[in-house]
Amino acid sequence: MRCELLVNCAKTGWKCKYAIYRKGLKRIHEEGFAHCDLELENILLVRQGNDNYSGGDPFVAKIADLGLTKRVGKRSIGGTRSYWSPEIVRDNIQEQPSDHLGFAVHCFRKVNRKTPMASRRGTGLGYEQVRVLLKVLSTQAKGFFNKCLKRNPSDRPTAEMLLKHPFACELIHENKEDDRRAPIDILFK
Repeated sequence: MRCELLVNCAKTGWKCKYAIYRKGLKRIHEEGFAHCDLELENILLVRQGNDNYSGGDPFVAKIADLGLTKRVGKRSIGGTRSYWSPEIVRDNIQEQPSDHLGFAVHCFRKVNRKTPMASRRGTGLGYEQVRVLLKVLSTQAKGFFNKCLKRNPSDRPTAEMLLKHPFACELIHENKEDDRRAPIDILFK
């Protein structure tokens, strides 16, 4: 089967990103690994089959860049600093909850055009600034980000819990006609 890389999910919609998160990251975690570099550039669309493919959607999305993926419990860190969780910066610990926070950071950036986490070099927003930005979001969006952006990794939801959150469910089902736009009506008050 010939796979042709067409575009990364930075140019596709929210529904695609959540579907990848639901299927791909959940599977990686079930196998006992943490991705450690989950960012938009690492979610790719590839062509299915050959040029004469007549099945449903001709593209399938895949989580890429597994080079930093590690078995849970191993002490190593990596990935894009603006997606790092507090425990990576503070304690050099990177596990599955860091992946969940990384995905929430992506969503937060999509909504606010700012990075909520501070890296070792001081880039990104501090938690006080994040709270100010969250005030303009809908109750469901605010609840989603508040759960995902918890400082303590054991307080963050699992992939399964995130996907059952009403905000995530609405994102998956919004914008059927134009999946490339952010679902503004559910993000803001």
